[in-house]
Amino acid sequence: MYLLIGKKCTVLHPRGQIIKLLRLIWNIKSALDGIERLMERELSHPTPPLIDDQNNLKNEGVLGCDTPIYCRGSPLKTIQLSSIFKDSKTFVDRPTKRPQEEVLIAFSKLPKNASASVLENFVDTYFSEEGHDLIAAPILQFNPLSLDNEITVPVLKKFSGIVHGYWQNLTRKTDLSNLCEGCSTSLIPLNYSFIVPGGRFREMYYWDSYFVVEGLLVSGLHEMARNTIENLSEMVNRFGFVPNGNRAYYLNRSMPPLLTQIVKIYYEATKDLKFLNQLLPVLRREYEYWRKNSSVRVPVKKLEKNCVTVNFYTLNRYNVQNSSPRPESYQEDYYTVEKATWLNETEKATLYGNIASATESGWDFSSRWIHAQAFHDHCTLIKTNQFDENQNNIGLLRHLNTRSIIPVDLNSILYMNEVSLAQFHEEVGLLKLAKSFRTMATRRHEAIIAVHWDSKNLRFWDFNLTSGHHTAVESLAGFFPFWARVFPEEILQNRTAAEKSFSWIQYLLDRYPGSLPATEIPTGLQWDFPNAWPPLQYAVIKGLINVDEIYSLNRPNNFQNSASSEANKSHLNKQINDSENIFTQITQSVAQRFVSSVFCAWVFTGGQFSDIIGPNNETIMDSGHIFEKYNSTNVTTPGGGGEYVVQTGFGWTNGVFLWMISKFGKGLVQPECIRDPL
Repeated sequence: MYLLIGKKCTVLHPRGQIIKLLRLIWNIKSALDGIERLMERELSHPTPPLIDDQNNLKNEGVLGCDTPIYCRGSPLKTIQLSSIFKDSKTFVDRPTKRPQEEVLIAFSKLPKNASASVLENFVDTYFSEEGHDLIAAPILQFNPLSLDNEITVPVLKKFSGIVHGYWQNLTRKTDLSNLCEGCSTSLIPLNYSFIVPGGRFREMYYWDSYFVVEGLLVSGLHEMARNTIENLSEMVNRFGFVPNGNRAYYLNRSMPPLLTQIVKIYYEATKDLKFLNQLLPVLRREYEYWRKNSSVRVPVKKLEKNCVTVNFYTLNRYNVQNSSPRPESYQEDYYTVEKATWLNETEKATLYGNIASATESGWDFSSRWIHAQAFHDHCTLIKTNQFDENQNNIGLLRHLNTRSIIPVDLNSILYMNEVSLAQFHEEVGLLKLAKSFRTMATRRHEAIIAVHWDSKNLRFWDFNLTSGHHTAVESLAGFFPFWARVFPEEILQNRTAAEKSFSWIQYLLDRYPGSLPATEIPTGLQWDFPNAWPPLQYAVIKGLINVDEIYSLNRPNNFQNSASSEANKSHLNKQINDSENIFTQITQSVAQRFVSSVFCAWVFTGGQFSDIIGPNNETIMDSGHIFEKYNSTNVTTPGGGGEYVVQTGFGWTNGVFLWMISKFGKGLVQPECIRDPL
């Protein structure tokens, strides 16, 4: 046995005196403990930016929210804990009717232990309704959807036109004209109209926007897609990053950084090189924000030829600095943290930070972020039939470990951004910067393989810095590397390995009638079983398409150790054709399940048109809904769980649906939830 320390391996002799052996074992333990201490130091000191930007862009820290009504202070705490609103977000979305100082003075005159009715009267007196700072902004020159040649099923062709029409219902524009001078609002004004998700989500959201833009481009709404980019860029210029959404209470965190990818798909659709060149400083600035605020060096221990080696790789995590309840979820966070009386103040602050970091991930909340021991205990409850999702949610959230998880999807997105930024800078002739981004992409590719790839099980996993191992949570996040074209050698050289990497997807399709669940773990958290989310269906399909391309582009010449005989070439070509069929079939199945889920849930909530009536339309007094998430166990129902009731609208669902219809419409069949084929 050897231990690699620095560049030298120390020989561990199997013979010798026991005391020498024990001393040597102690030295090994001390060395490994030193690695753990180094890891802790790395966690507290993120890697500095590596780009030498020619424009000397300033690297701002997180601005944070500092308004005494919507982000901190007695009014916020008192009103949110009074339970006068079922949803904590309602209060912080209400603009004031009177100047902020007048509102604060009025609040200070309330009784110390004001009743709920007194507080409700105060809010009604001094605050407008939510949405009072926004107006509907119908899209001008809105034309019918032109995908007639791409969709073969008549009912889906008609339904696609309905989904296309929903963009008009979801378009908003900032309007502060109804607010008095000195009045306050949590809304961050934007110069261009924008798409809101729908329901309680009355503002623009960051990572939602990518999937929205995919749909807008299918709908031919290029100007609206450009507006989205302009608004996101405006926030980068103002704050140094894109907040979770355009609300002041979102200013301490971002979301999965997809702005560069939004620009990519927009540029591919429009070839607007001038606009691309204009955006490059913005994209570099956002990239630097993530480099500065969330980079961490990850130690990976490996045993090779009886020698323990430790290599460090720079990757990113979600790392929100926060020590108080989220304003929009104040009551939920407060009871989760403050009622955990066994936690000291430092531990409470850490938990608040982990809650906010999980929210930044977009996966709020999921078993992905749960501490390993708590996850193990939860699985034991499931196996022994003792799990009750209504009782165990808060318990799980009290064991969040988000900032110690290296998310495979986040690093895949950042890799895509590095590759795209290299390509963008090459397009405009900035070759030095292009080379820098290309170098960083190469490093991240190596790091993702080293840290996240499991060559034994042919899977990508999140990495837990606390345990120093992969997490035990299998999730659809593990397929983001395939979307990003991060291909391990096993995938590039072995068709069977590539198929095995997607075997879990086939298993999920075989087991559940609906779309793919985020995980198979029932927790009652909304990014776990049985919920199926539109962005995750998209990511899996993009990954399948990319892997399928590997075996469709002259692959026989690239296989190692293959004989040159015509017989072997014929056999390889058959393998490749089989592989194409397998990946294409899985892709088509994922698309069909999602399209059917969106359509059937719409029908079962009252949606209909002249030549289709769903099974229950005679009794449903509604007109059909598009949901933010769906149920993998039932193609006709929306998802559930989480901090709020399931929302309708819905921005990213519309976008992913239209994208899938445009790509796979010719192969789709009529969903089985309606009575008769049309």
